[in-house]
Amino acid sequence: MVDRSPEAALEVGTGYFRIIQRSNWKIFMENLNDMMHAVVTHQSSIDASVDQAAALGADAEAPFALQILQGNGMPYSWWKKLGITVYRNGHSMMDGIVSPKSEDPVYLGYVKSLEQARGVEAAERILSINRHNSIVWPSMSLVPSFQQVRVIRPLSVDRTLVEVFNFKLKGAPAEMYRKTLTYSNVVNSPSSLVMPDDLEAYRRVQDGLTSDAGDWVSQHRDFGRDQVSDGAHSHVGTSELPFRNQARAWIEYMTGAA
Repeated sequence: MVDRSPEAALEVGTGYFRIIQRSNWKIFMENLNDMMHAVVTHQSSIDASVDQAAALGADAEAPFALQILQGNGMPYSWWKKLGITVYRNGHSMMDGIVSPKSEDPVYLGYVKSLEQARGVEAAERILSINRHNSIVWPSMSLVPSFQQVRVIRPLSVDRTLVEVFNFKLKGAPAEMYRKTLTYSNVVNSPSSLVMPDDLEAYRRVQDGLTSDAGDWVSQHRDFGRDQVSDGAHSHVGTSELPFRNQARAWIEYMTGAA
């Protein structure tokens, strides 16, 4: 995130979201790198965004907010190709869903300011990195491409406080911060078209875990097919590898093996 600033510095934006989730904190952390849920969980907002984009006409570029919503609707074959990487102690990261790059004058002005401050080669290297949720387990998630940090605070076994902070890129055009705010409002606002879907799903998972339906939760998708690269385990995006990695870290912390 700091690299993306022409001045190599960030400034905390004004205002932030605070959301109480009626579920255990680990449910939220697992969902962050889960690439199976978006297509079905957010179907209503996906359908609405597709209809709205069609109404604008085939030649019109969809507004950024619609692009975010439509990103959730990509087919599973697309999600499977996204990279997912995990590290020891529960940390993980996934490739970006929506690219921050565009041809609008604001973004091109930002690229120019970054090139002038850091050099063309360095700017190209920095902007080539597109990551969505990067998890610093167990208490923080970052969205580097849109300068956002989420802090996870467990309140009880079935209550979690999530605080969402947005950052400005110092030295970048002021309008770039508006893109960050748009992303945050579309994805993280309690009144958005996305967040209520997730909150309801988390609550239902919590209810299911307190029932007598079974003693075990399956996390077996693509188990045994993980690959090793650069000291971290990586696999296809739809693998439940991040879940298993978090569960392993939790056991290690609880038993003192970490």
